[in-house]
Amino acid sequence: MRSAANVPLLLLLLAAVMATSAYAMNVTYDSRALLIDGRRRLLVSGSIHYPRSTPDMWPELFARAKANGIDVIQTYLFWNTNVPTPGEFVMSDRFDYVRFVQLAQEAGLYVNFRIGPFVCAEWTYGGLPAWLRQIPDIMFRDYDQPWLQVAGEYITKTVQILKDNRLLAGQGGPIILLQIENEYGGTESRYAGGPQYVEWCGQLAANLTDAAQWIMCSQPDAPANIIATCNAFYCDDFVPHPGQPSMWTENWPGWFQKWGDPTPHRPAQDVAYAVTRYYIKGGSYMNYYMYHGGTNFERTAGGPFITTNYDYDASLDEYGMPNEPKYSHLGSMHAVLHDNEAIMMAVPAPKPISLGTNLEAHIYNSSVGCVAFLSNNNNKTDVEVQFNGRTYELPAWSVSVLHGCVTAIYNTAVCRAHQRAPHDAACCARESRRVCDRLPPLRPKARAPCQSGRIRHLCLVVLTSIGPQAPATKYWNKTPLEQIDQTLDHTDYLWYSTSYVSSSATYAQLSLPQITDVAYVYVNGKFVTVSWSGNVSATVSLVAGPNTIDILSLTMGLDNGGDILSEYNCGLLGGVYLGSVNLTENGWWHQTGVVGERNAIFLPENLKKVAWTTPAVLNTGLTWYKSSFDVPRDSQAPLALDLTGMGKGYVWVNGHNLGRYWPTILATNWPCDVCDYRGTYDAPHCKQGCNMPSQTHYHVPREWLQAENNVLVLLEEMGGNPSKIALVEREEYVSCGVVGEDYPADDLAVVLGCGTHQTIAGVDFASYGTPMGSCRSYQQGSCHASNSTEIVLSLCHGKQACSIPVSAAMFGNPCPDVTNKRLAVQVACA
Repeated sequence: MRSAANVPLLLLLLAAVMATSAYAMNVTYDSRALLIDGRRRLLVSGSIHYPRSTPDMWPELFARAKANGIDVIQTYLFWNTNVPTPGEFVMSDRFDYVRFVQLAQEAGLYVNFRIGPFVCAEWTYGGLPAWLRQIPDIMFRDYDQPWLQVAGEYITKTVQILKDNRLLAGQGGPIILLQIENEYGGTESRYAGGPQYVEWCGQLAANLTDAAQWIMCSQPDAPANIIATCNAFYCDDFVPHPGQPSMWTENWPGWFQKWGDPTPHRPAQDVAYAVTRYYIKGGSYMNYYMYHGGTNFERTAGGPFITTNYDYDASLDEYGMPNEPKYSHLGSMHAVLHDNEAIMMAVPAPKPISLGTNLEAHIYNSSVGCVAFLSNNNNKTDVEVQFNGRTYELPAWSVSVLHGCVTAIYNTAVCRAHQRAPHDAACCARESRRVCDRLPPLRPKARAPCQSGRIRHLCLVVLTSIGPQAPATKYWNKTPLEQIDQTLDHTDYLWYSTSYVSSSATYAQLSLPQITDVAYVYVNGKFVTVSWSGNVSATVSLVAGPNTIDILSLTMGLDNGGDILSEYNCGLLGGVYLGSVNLTENGWWHQTGVVGERNAIFLPENLKKVAWTTPAVLNTGLTWYKSSFDVPRDSQAPLALDLTGMGKGYVWVNGHNLGRYWPTILATNWPCDVCDYRGTYDAPHCKQGCNMPSQTHYHVPREWLQAENNVLVLLEEMGGNPSKIALVEREEYVSCGVVGEDYPADDLAVVLGCGTHQTIAGVDFASYGTPMGSCRSYQQGSCHASNSTEIVLSLCHGKQACSIPVSAAMFGNPCPDVTNKRLAVQVACA
């Protein structure tokens, strides 16, 4: 069996570049697979979205993907970031999708380029620009002339940019697939002209180019010239259109997270089971959505209420580091699939052979070889099956791969790949049915601000004002106005302000029956309450005479769901009541943004334009904080800010917006059940971190940092203590693995590996026999081979990766009466 982890990365990349060098490719298909230059391909794809990471990260992400057996990078195009105003195409920095695609090709990868125009993607407004709302009488995503005009121009312009840069496969580029629209089938019936719009999409695609193959996902009535694809946790039962191959554009290896939700987790064993079942039943293209989720920087998170972290429990975590054991376990599966690609693609998908209740075999036998897949689809029971005169052990909810239709080389339920602490520490133990909890992947490195050490400046603060301030930018209306039409999604914040004359000093009940998404309420300049439940009801104190009521309404990412987004509204929507008095038509002042935001005091060049004060005032709302910090010089690990102690707001480093922060909201929306990989997975299952903050760490790309005097600015809405902020790093120091002799495979080995630019520097623990515990806490059992450390050191020292056979022939037999011995190893990386 080929192991990609054992191939030198440089040679792998050189071979990959040669494999996808810039020559024109002919991309077609038959009922079995995509054909590239007439050759059927079994393709493994992974979603990486260009704006959710930085350009300096892209080459390493692509290299790790390629080394892990990924063939295709799949990305959406985000209309609202690439065209923030009508006619303005932004193609720089994180939004330079041309460079992104070019780097993917340099790494030897194909590309699936999903144009949209709607993309969902948990991206604000599903990628649609808010300025579309200013087009009279427009109905998004319908057979509606204003929409067809503006969307058609955008799609046409995009394809022309791809052509101009020779990025399509037929021009020698890496883009083999183009997607138009996105998951429209589930909402099509909501639109008057849905079927006509689908046909329009197909005709537009046909007119634009045939230099790549067009697809539509979750679209049962896709036009004949478009391949219809599947999006789901499982697609092994997907039925493609006649004459088309089975393609799976979104396999969700985890899920997105909302503020107040625990951390999503999908066990690696279940992902491997789903993928293997898909391919053995005739699938030819599978994409992990996501392969690297990255970060929702700035205000790009959708939802509403999607977290800044878009980790997705993907193979590469938010920082681009391997998420073990998922990265290696799936990588081993990719290697097995690629090793057998020629066999599987040479013949139609075989009919299953029953081996018992929920047990079956799929046998691929062609002129180039034989490979068999034995499936145990029971979700509780391990079994032994007889196949070709041999006995095979099949764990529940698993598939075993038999090389030559004889030798077991891989089982989806057995994680034999190495694990890197601090991630899943025991998932590879076959006797453990509980999916391991992930330990926090970040550790403190330096304190910031207002602490000794690398932070060299005192905390400074400026308070923003309550309510609309600048006369030139505030405006009046009899009733509260809808929010998105006022802000055009350039800010989360919109002030609503009115005045009420009370005949006496008294208390009254203030009610806002419908307001989205978050509302801060002030009366006479004093904070009253905050709500993110969709409504407000609070007792307020009134003075005799005029009283000012100020409501700061916040959006927390515009709806990305796709249903009639042109009619989606935010802000103060359901009226305003003070006791029995209806204030809805009382006359309202409005102003977009808050003081400090409108004049961009978070930019380094603007810091001196405002009067910062010291010492800092802690635990006050609508407060700006700034400080500075140096970058640790003794490590190149990814960095983040631990914002424990802060309330809610935004954070900038050197003028770069890291996104929304909200460490005070706890994960109480869903329960955290006991996680068992066996059985059908869905999003509420296997969540982790209940009753903990949904997110405390916020990625700071090193690309945005300098060695010294990095400027940290925070806009704190609720009130917090910046003295608790810490700079932390995501580092990998150890690699662990445990494999038992009772595992259902014939080539038992513990596979270990360190990160890029690291090698194995020492052996922290090694025991062949009956070791106990998990990564970072292994202990010797009653049976132990005394030469364990010496053998592991001889095989692994100085290498980036190594494989250690698990057998008595390697270590001797220290305890002849003990059967099914195990090897547990932990090595140090440096």
